[in-house]
Amino acid sequence: MFEVKQFLPQQVCIKCKGCCRFAEKAGPWQPSLLEEEIGIISQSCPAQAAAVQYGTIQLSSFEDYYVCPFLNTAGNRCRIYDVRPFECRLYPFLINKTREGIYLSADLNCPFIKDKAGARELSDYVNYLVSFLSLPVVASAIKRNPRIAADYSQADSKLENLATLVL
Repeated sequence: MFEVKQFLPQQVCIKCKGCCRFAEKAGPWQPSLLEEEIGIISQSCPAQAAAVQYGTIQLSSFEDYYVCPFLNTAGNRCRIYDVRPFECRLYPFLINKTREGIYLSADLNCPFIKDKAGARELSDYVNYLVSFLSLPVVASAIKRNPRIAADYSQADSKLENLATLVL
């Protein structure tokens, strides 16, 4: 699994109730997994091992929306934080695949991203991520697991394409 330098402090995420909650049971926002993550996550949380199927995390119904089964909704904490999927480690950044190309995008629904818009800190992190995603071992893993790059344009989303990715 890849260690990605985190942009959002964990304490910021815990206070927000946006991540890990979904309007649809299946779609581009449903977390995808790298092949190498499936066994690691299943072993880490055997009670929810069935939630890791078909290269995605199978979402659970909760109130009037869906949640990641690894989310402890009471404490707003991830039960598998140390082994959470690569896609979750990237969020609120996404690998957005459109007809025009593949982009590193940011989900503008994330309050932390909104607060950092235009800040040097965000620009520096985007440069770091572009370099990281371009590393041969990372780019190769993304190519072997194409579902990691999703077309978010069909979803009701507010995205900003930050950089073109060459994978």
